[in-house]
Amino acid sequence: MHLLTIGAILGLFFVYLIRRPLQHLMVTAPRRSLEEAFVPAIQEDPFEQLTPREREVAELVQTGMKNLEISAKLNITETTLRVHLRRIYRKLGIQGRSNLRDFNAL
Repeated sequence: MHLLTIGAILGLFFVYLIRRPLQHLMVTAPRRSLEEAFVPAIQEDPFEQLTPREREVAELVQTGMKNLEISAKLNITETTLRVHLRRIYRKLGIQGRSNLRDFNAL
């Protein structure tokens, strides 16, 4: 009997703990109209999501420059350049330098 009481108290305590975060989500969640839900989103230029430096790196890669050349031209280390490239690949949804070279949005 005591185990059942303790279980019920713990259950109520758990509900109390998760209620506040769930209320916050429900109150702050943006509501969309039916029109917004069914109208397809306008296609944006994928390069708009890149920072100016990432755009600069992408343009230099597309011209065929190697990492060492790009890092010397931009006065950054090759490690920093590799970080920029990884972020570019992730944001554009591509894998590797050859795909970036072939990416024709620039």
